[in-house]
Amino acid sequence: MCCCVPLVCPLCRQDTSVTPMRIPPYILPSPFIASNKARCSIVLKPTLGDFVRNYTHTADLHIGVTDSRGCCHDFDEEGFHVGGIWQQCLAIPMVTQTSLQGGLTPSSWDHSLGIFADPNNWTVQRYHERDRNCFDFVLQFLCYAGLQQVLGHKVLADKEVFCHEFLQQRTHKASQYVNLYRRVLNEGYVLDVAKF
Repeated sequence: MCCCVPLVCPLCRQDTSVTPMRIPPYILPSPFIASNKARCSIVLKPTLGDFVRNYTHTADLHIGVTDSRGCCHDFDEEGFHVGGIWQQCLAIPMVTQTSLQGGLTPSSWDHSLGIFADPNNWTVQRYHERDRNCFDFVLQFLCYAGLQQVLGHKVLADKEVFCHEFLQQRTHKASQYVNLYRRVLNEGYVLDVAKF
């Protein structure tokens, strides 16, 4: 892996401009997306900074939902927020996954979000780091929108189950991508020598 092809192959020391490549160059797609491109989704980002520069497996994450226009709705210690754009987040599309199973449409998602996300219910005073936080906002919204029938009541009733079912695989892939990206930046390239 590399950001730009080196002039000399680090493995065989041949000039890369005249040596046939065994595997043609390709782009490794980023798992991250701007929240305004993730419509009707659950979105996840590091609480501080972004994934590429700041993420570690122990970093706190912030979670929210987007409407059909991609506007982010989230809740934190400063209260309820709407309209912010998270430039680098993981997205879990919910309407496309659930509409196939008789779930929500974009308009019903927006309608439910508009009623549920009443700023008077999600105030600074009502925030609690453990019991009423961004995670609770998202899980309660998904229940309010009627997704417990599609996703299962246990998934939405237990934060650990939800993390395991919806977030763990995605954050693991994000971590792999970030680690590889950082190695390429630091070392210039990464070789999987065991396969040669």
